[in-house]
Amino acid sequence: MLLQLEWVRLESSVAFRLSEPLTDGVWDFHKQFTSGIREWAECLLKTNLALINGLSRPRDEFLRPRDRKNRGPTAFDIEMFLNAEGKHDFGNQKISSSCIIDLIVDTIAKAAVPSKATVGQAIDAVKEHLIRSLCSRAELHYESTDVIEDEPKDRLAVHQLPRAAYVCLPSQRAIVFTDYLFESDTANDAQQSFAEFLSLKVSEDDIDISSERHLDGNDLLNMLSEDDRPSHVERSSSSASSLNSVVLPPILKAGEMTSINYYFLIAALVALLSFVAYFMMKTISS
Repeated sequence: MLLQLEWVRLESSVAFRLSEPLTDGVWDFHKQFTSGIREWAECLLKTNLALINGLSRPRDEFLRPRDRKNRGPTAFDIEMFLNAEGKHDFGNQKISSSCIIDLIVDTIAKAAVPSKATVGQAIDAVKEHLIRSLCSRAELHYESTDVIEDEPKDRLAVHQLPRAAYVCLPSQRAIVFTDYLFESDTANDAQQSFAEFLSLKVSEDDIDISSERHLDGNDLLNMLSEDDRPSHVERSSSSASSLNSVVLPPILKAGEMTSINYYFLIAALVALLSFVAYFMMKTISS
């Protein structure tokens, strides 16, 4: 009799903001992203500090008890801690850069391991899932976005990566497949992708697209200070030809800028008329 391999679901979340200086000439988005995330990824892979369902456990311990009568939970929450084992000393380093990448991440991870996995294997699975998820999104965004020739000249530009759509394998609910949706994509697009690439037939109701959402213009403006507001936002699209670039409002509203311009013109005209009248009076007097 062939026994079915049992899997355990792992869930985690990650939220961070990185500001990394880049060397001169690195204007390619994909290179910017990999350069900006490299140190964080290396730190994540090295850390061993994690809580399993709120408890600190040895890496070599089995994730679930080996007792068949008491198998324990079928899902685990993995909480990891970075930079707790020591900080790098950048105080004496000289950094030359003309560009800074500001990476803002707020996402979740849904991984799975066999029921016989150890605590260390579960932690490593979550780490790999997080890194692969971020890198896959960046690559998809880069491939679907036109080359912006004037981007190096812009003071600031914003890139939004695709959002995740999740579906459980019907025969093994612990295993979750992920598709990445562009801004205009729907659950139907994810449904077609799962059917085409995985031969997985699921209904749209079984696909979770509500865990993440894209930011709109107001979200971006609220996140950034007025001095840091971008000149345009690069939104991922399903094809390079349908790139949607949005110009965000300038720091001064159009009405305010127009009023200022009108006031300046009126003041200039009044001054000019006064000068002409004075000149004519002097001429008549002469």
